[in-house]
Amino acid sequence: MAAPEEDRLDANSLPSVTRLARVDLERRLEFSPQRVWKALTQEKEVAAWMKFPVKVNPEVGGTIFVDFGGRGSMDGVICMFEPPRAFAWVWGDSLVRWEIEREGAGVRLRFAHIAMKLELLAGLTAGWQRFLDQLETHLDGVARADRFQELEKVYAEELPRRL
Repeated sequence: MAAPEEDRLDANSLPSVTRLARVDLERRLEFSPQRVWKALTQEKEVAAWMKFPVKVNPEVGGTIFVDFGGRGSMDGVICMFEPPRAFAWVWGDSLVRWEIEREGAGVRLRFAHIAMKLELLAGLTAGWQRFLDQLETHLDGVARADRFQELEKVYAEELPRRL
């Protein structure tokens, strides 16, 4: 028995598909898990290294808000809060995740932005690199060069080749 005409699929009735990316970054930091946790989860600390106004309600179901001024804002819902090990929030259609793992006298900080739209890949990845540099400067007081423009250009050329 043939399917009714309205149940037949054609090219116009197929669902849309969006390709997304996951970016993973990590840093070795010479600080305790508690110190890094505080820098990632307390409003004043996050605002200091992000260099934008921040609001954080640190608990599962709580919110995180960053005001990027004329470039918009980030409004997320915290979905993981496991002091001092893991912190994650849903940001639009994507997930931002931080993990802290003790390593010797310091920590291994792992960052992931999961389900990033491809058209935002280069800019957001360079931005997260900038934020990680700023976090390190906040923690250790050693100024780092702003590599955003250089990284965004390199990432725009190289990251699509890795998909």
